Amino acid sequence: MKQRPLRTTVIGSYPFPGWLEFACRHLDEFGEADRAALIDDAVAIAIRDQMEAGLDVITDGEQSRLDFDISFYGFSEGIELESAPPRRL
Repeated sequence: MKQRPLRTTVIGSYPFPGWLEFACRHLDEFGEADRAALIDDAVAIAIRDQMEAGLDVITDGEQSRLDFDISFYGFSEGIELESAPPRRL
């Protein structure tokens, strides 16, 4: 039997670069073209990382989801929320 390589991909959201995380907290200070450039740059980085890692199926890493809301975690039992974000930028 001929062995086939295991196809690999990223599941879920790719981590935001620090500058995009910061920008998301100040989106009202950016224009539409600025936000598009932020997203394009973040997607390019996510794709490059996945290609360099040799993944077979690449994604945009959900870098365009600037308003991701994880508030449902606050309603789940047994999950402790961070008191302060671990990243500053």
